Amino acid sequence: MIFATWQNAGIRAFDISDPYRPRETGALVPAGPTEMTDRRAGRPRIIQSADVFVDATGIIYATDYNAGLAIIEYGG
Repeated sequence: MIFATWQNAGIRAFDISDPYRPRETGALVPAGPTEMTDRRAGRPRIIQSADVFVDATGIIYATDYNAGLAIIEYGG
């Protein structure tokens, strides 16, 4: 498994057991932020998924430039 962020397309999970045919097995596209962590004026309220870390138990920690930190449990 590999997990990736796609800026405003959220967090994606891929099964790469066949490296020639990776298969998307999960995705989370969060709603736009209700409160912005980026306080600069004029910033649009859109998601900006940036970094992803998966711990040994399978919990996903994903940062978002505009919305902060999301903690996700993958059920794939």
